[in-house]
Amino acid sequence: MSRLTELVRFVLALVAFLWLSAPFAGLLTPPDPFTQIIALGVGAVGAVPAAVVFVRRSHSLERLYGYLLAANVLVIPVAFIGAGVLFLLRTALPVSVSSSGLVQTIEGALLVSAAYLLAFHLVYRGGYARLKTRFA
Repeated sequence: MSRLTELVRFVLALVAFLWLSAPFAGLLTPPDPFTQIIALGVGAVGAVPAAVVFVRRSHSLERLYGYLLAANVLVIPVAFIGAGVLFLLRTALPVSVSSSGLVQTIEGALLVSAAYLLAFHLVYRGGYARLKTRFA
């Protein structure tokens, strides 16, 4: 593999991993655009080594971007369903549960992580192919 091809693969993988870290940066920092840019820089601390490992092991960019698409599509329905379940749990509890900023941050991180895990199962573990054969 030529150096130029490796560089292109590295840049594309880095963009994908930074895109995947963006929701966590949005959850952990205030909605100020400059703070978000700094948080993405902090996210690059994990994205750069992940992109290097990705390129060195010659993983498929097509699957990575399929995962990125699936994760971005699944975040919304998982967030709606998860927020509904959390609302029902809060109303069913006999005691009043306060929804502080830390609790909302943890809930948001759990919901985004659940969407990422579901997308990983669909793309990398063959869940989508099994669903397609079952309903076809």
